[in-house]
Amino acid sequence: MLRDEAEYYKANLTMQPSPIGQIISKLGEKVVVEKFRIQILAYARREYPFQGLINGLNGEAGNILTWWRDFSSHPLAQILAVSVTDMSRNLYLFAKM
Repeated sequence: MLRDEAEYYKANLTMQPSPIGQIISKLGEKVVVEKFRIQILAYARREYPFQGLINGLNGEAGNILTWWRDFSSHPLAQILAVSVTDMSRNLYLFAKM
């Protein structure tokens, strides 16, 4: 998934990159892939910062996409969160075609 995004970004430098493309251009492919690996393992193991339940502000059941977006600026979750929200956006746009 990240390799495809990086290749697409390289091939279309004149286009506005997606959020994950912007991160790849800022940090570099190798750094992003390593951070993604660490973050997806932390998510799978329910480690910090992914150990919390998906809850709204008042403890009610939360929206999963909002939960992921909340992580988009967290340094230990950003790559995975932006990847998930990018993929969600792309699936939504594809479904509208």
